[in-house]
Amino acid sequence: MDALTAREVETAKPTATRQEIPDGHTTGLYLIVQPSGARSWALRYTSPTIKKKAKLKLGGFPALGLADAREAANAAKALLDRGLDPRTEKAADTSAVTVEEAIADYVEKHVDPELRAGTAKYVQRELDAVKEAWRGRSLHSIRKADVLVRLDAIYENGVHAGNTTRKCLAAFFTWAAGRDLIAISPLEGIKKRKTKARERFLGDGEIRIVWQAADKLGGSYGALAKLLLLTGARRNEIARLTWHEIKADEIVLPPERNKTAEWLHIPLTPLMRSIIEALPRRGSYVLGDGLRPLSANMRAKNSLDVQLNEPFRFHDFRRTFITGCARIGVPIQVVERCVGHALSGVLKTYQHYDFSTEKREAFMKWSEHVAAITAAPRSQDVSASQGLLAADLATA
Repeated sequence: MDALTAREVETAKPTATRQEIPDGHTTGLYLIVQPSGARSWALRYTSPTIKKKAKLKLGGFPALGLADAREAANAAKALLDRGLDPRTEKAADTSAVTVEEAIADYVEKHVDPELRAGTAKYVQRELDAVKEAWRGRSLHSIRKADVLVRLDAIYENGVHAGNTTRKCLAAFFTWAAGRDLIAISPLEGIKKRKTKARERFLGDGEIRIVWQAADKLGGSYGALAKLLLLTGARRNEIARLTWHEIKADEIVLPPERNKTAEWLHIPLTPLMRSIIEALPRRGSYVLGDGLRPLSANMRAKNSLDVQLNEPFRFHDFRRTFITGCARIGVPIQVVERCVGHALSGVLKTYQHYDFSTEKREAFMKWSEHVAAITAAPRSQDVSASQGLLAADLATA
């Protein structure tokens, strides 16, 4: 077994599963590499008190480098030589736990094993920013004032960004309090800022204008807009769609690609299929260059070059699908299953019918509706104003 080098530690690549890489220089010392890319150090040894194998977390990398990790491991082994369990000695003084150590423990025990890959990625991003801001500080030293300084800076980027950071920090500090690493979370009493629920959806006239713009744009961005409108799926569920997920008569998204962590089946309609079959088949991904998922950002939306009276976002297509299906007579419980909304209350316990037949009928009905209104003469496209939208609502 070779001794680890600083270069090997720095360039250790994450895999789909958690790795423990032994250090041939210091017996029992391991570099832990999480699927998220987070790295930390641990010492495996036999406890002198319980006579069983145990593990001592030493700290996260890069806060704790290779040389420091070896020194910490040897210090723990010195306690073992005296018949003391280093875990017990360390637990006796939780004030010594640094922010980096606590975060490494949180990632290993909660983030990686319990959160979906997409959620774990953004949580890890938020935690990395916190480690950088509070590097070297003990967890006990973080006060509400420190948290507020951090949040105030993030809220300058928008309420959603600030609320996301607050949610991640609140979860982490609540976990730390539950582990008795701190007495109380410094997020106690800090509430998320209120945001106005978005109500925007497109009326038939606006759908026609956006569809024509997608026709004119063509390519992946044009197809993205059309498929989002026809499927009611979330932006990245379509932007990251792979050829493997397109089956004979449906799109099948696995739990890790769905916010509710359930399999999502989207029946293919002839209109959806015509859009997909018009795209070149190259690589794994349906949209983009095939090698990487399409970046469905603001630039992608703006490329449609549509000037509506009221601005819209890609996610408004989902609201348009849900509202539009209900407007043309699809029962709301079927619409909810079409978009993969999780059931709640007693329905979550007792309702297990998949509505597959009703879902296929609903998607067909919506595709036919969209096809009908987008094939209307251009003379009908008088405006995309609030007045047009109001007319759509009045006839609903």
